[in-house]
Amino acid sequence: MTRIVTFLCVSAVICFGAAQIISGFRLGWTLIVIAGIVLGWADYMVAVYYRSNVLMLMAVQAVAAMGVVLLIDRLLVHNGFSVIWVLPMMFPAVVIFTFIAGYAMDMALEEFILYPLFEILLGMFQIVPILRGTNRFIAPAVISMAVLLILVSAIAIFRGRMLWNAAMKYLHM
Repeated sequence: MTRIVTFLCVSAVICFGAAQIISGFRLGWTLIVIAGIVLGWADYMVAVYYRSNVLMLMAVQAVAAMGVVLLIDRLLVHNGFSVIWVLPMMFPAVVIFTFIAGYAMDMALEEFILYPLFEILLGMFQIVPILRGTNRFIAPAVISMAVLLILVSAIAIFRGRMLWNAAMKYLHM
């Protein structure tokens, strides 16, 4: 099935690339469609690769979605909406949905505690745009990081031993 999807995506990219060349490079929307096809193909391949690990699939796709939003903001819009609003909203949402999905699949907290911890660690990288001055309205990012730090401190204080055991088991420490 992956070969069929890959063939269809490559064929579509070739067709839209040909349309772009025929138009004399005046069709701006074809590049967006090509980028969407490539991202859709990459999303499908990630889903196929992580099909047995739903939590990892959620984490990887959330990080990929945040990367796409950052890329769109950087290349097309240039107004910083991604670092001002999207990332500060998505990091806590991904952590919350990871907990919901883990409990919905009847997993013990020890089995999936490292996923939200990894997502919280990634959430701390919101400090980079603040320090570089590219985030003009820092309140959402600071609130998001504060919520994530409170969550990680709660995990460390109340479930520290379980966190250590999970790290030893799954990270082979």
